[in-house]
Amino acid sequence: MNALSVDCSALEVRWRGRLVLGPLQLAIDAGERVSLHGSSGSGKSGLFQAIVRRDAYDRDLRVTGRLSIGGQSAFAERRLDRHRRRVGMVTAFPTMLPGTVYDNVAFAPRMAGLRDRSAVDARVEAALRTAAVWEDVKDRLSEPPTRFSAGQQQRITIARALAQQPGLLLLDQPFTLLDTVTAQTLESALQQLPDTTIIMATPDERRASRFAARVVELHGGSHA
Repeated sequence: MNALSVDCSALEVRWRGRLVLGPLQLAIDAGERVSLHGSSGSGKSGLFQAIVRRDAYDRDLRVTGRLSIGGQSAFAERRLDRHRRRVGMVTAFPTMLPGTVYDNVAFAPRMAGLRDRSAVDARVEAALRTAAVWEDVKDRLSEPPTRFSAGQQQRITIARALAQQPGLLLLDQPFTLLDTVTAQTLESALQQLPDTTIIMATPDERRASRFAARVVELHGGSHA
């Protein structure tokens, strides 16, 4: 999938009636790496929830304004499954799917219609290698991911997002559970992903500037 641009205009996000983000004007080019920096409550997660269209099924969340992904209105897409195949997201704490490690990472390729087992195997291995967890799980792919440590589960979650091969990857404080060396290894690997726009949200100013040349400061509504 080709990298996707993001364009927000007068975007506002409200949670149970309270404004958590906006009005926001922000344009991100296809293939760009951008860090969102701001303290808790600055709207980083609110922007991500808007991009993945959580408002479509969460009555407490309301999103208004204009939001385009890859030049197409995110609000005009009626099939959310198709929208979410284009957008991958990793949160600060892992949420595992039922089944095995393999099932978790193979989920997106299978949902996209990939049926060739060798092709799925290759996609799973490549994603786990990029997520720096292949050596930990390669002999235990048939086990539930819950048998692994929290840090390993987080890397499996990252691999699951990578196996989706999204045009836009959202990383919401993804390295919270990881040690410094592993986090830096992953940062480097993610920066090299082809055909992917990446937005990473972090309260860590040093990590934000290290990950991306462009850092967007969010302040609850506006940005700098």
